[in-house]
Amino acid sequence: MYCCCNCLISPTLKEHINEKGILGDCEFCSSRGVKIIEVCDLYESFEHIFGLYREIEYGTDYYEGNDPIDYGNNLPYLIEEDWTIFSDQFNYEKVDSFWESLTNLEWYDKDNPPIDIHGLFIRINNTFNELWESFCDYLKYEWRFIIRREDFQHLIDILPEFLSIIEIAVIKREYFRARIGLDEGIRPFPCNPRLCSSLGRYG
Repeated sequence: MYCCCNCLISPTLKEHINEKGILGDCEFCSSRGVKIIEVCDLYESFEHIFGLYREIEYGTDYYEGNDPIDYGNNLPYLIEEDWTIFSDQFNYEKVDSFWESLTNLEWYDKDNPPIDIHGLFIRINNTFNELWESFCDYLKYEWRFIIRREDFQHLIDILPEFLSIIEIAVIKREYFRARIGLDEGIRPFPCNPRLCSSLGRYG
């Protein structure tokens, strides 16, 4: 099945569809004459997000006599809840078809099969939050512009998606970077709580 960029919110996926897609009609939002792509061709883009979840395991997450569904959840549900994949134009009656098509791969490595979306999954506890805090400290206190640590590579892969979720609109105006004045004769800006923000920003 084929989808178009009108179905999705992610700027990364939209860009990928516009670059790699062909003109046609979308099977998920009924847009016509737009760039479309086979859903399974998006799988590699989702792999970075899949890495934030793991399938529940007997003996670790639940035991004999427990109902597994009480300890895990459907992976597509978790991803949509955390990342808001689909736009308002997407036909949610076809959501199951989207995930089925996404993992219907003919070219995958036998030693690395596509993820089983019908399994029950949980979020990897605190992994993202801990990694994010460590990443922030790295940028603030070690290397601001160069990412040398290998354990941050996975985070960098999903960073565009994460930033697109937390971004906010600001008032269109001039913003300035404020610094502590060390030279004599420099007259600092007056402190205005309505205009000053943290981390040396001044608007």
